[in-house]
Amino acid sequence: MPSFGISAFLRIVHMNDRPQRTELRRRSAPREGGYDFHSSLRRLCRRLVAGEPLENLLAATLAIAQPPERRSAQLGLKRLNAWRILNPGAVLECHAVTVRSPGETFSVNFTPNFGLRVEDQAVAIHVWNTAAPRLEQRLVRAVLSTIQPTYHAADNGPDDIAVLCLRTMRLIRLGNASDVADLGRVMFANVDGIFREIAAASGEAPPAPGDHPAPPPGE
Repeated sequence: MPSFGISAFLRIVHMNDRPQRTELRRRSAPREGGYDFHSSLRRLCRRLVAGEPLENLLAATLAIAQPPERRSAQLGLKRLNAWRILNPGAVLECHAVTVRSPGETFSVNFTPNFGLRVEDQAVAIHVWNTAAPRLEQRLVRAVLSTIQPTYHAADNGPDDIAVLCLRTMRLIRLGNASDVADLGRVMFANVDGIFREIAAASGEAPPAPGDHPAPPPGE
């Protein structure tokens, strides 16, 4: 069963139909691991939010071998530092959750990079530092609406969940999900349908609801 990190899934739902199908076909093929371009930034973001000086973390990026990844991490850290100055709430620990699609053909992992106290609410925040696509607030909130019930069912879950776009320094919070919940369900159902079409075309039977293979690591 394909498993997506939240950033990877957001990229997919922002695609047009043809590139989306191409990407889902690629993701349906068995694979091991995968290179996470933003893994260094995410580790350094946690250290920055925990209070480590920006200068120390920018120096740490010099150990990143690939120049594009290094520049992306440096830009992301600078933007996060600027955002944090404007949003000085208390830092919280928030656990990751995984949701399975209704058709049991894929899963999505929401991994907060940090939690923050915002206006008396605990908010689990995932960091986005990709130049393209430009995030559409309604699509992001629709995806988050599919994550929210899993947190509500857990003990000590956050009050809200959000994606922080470092490129625009915009925090997209789910808030009241009533206006986007139907769209979230439709989006998941559409991806379910594409995966079932891919399985049928390859002569493989799609997983039956109730089968729970362990999702592979990575986004």
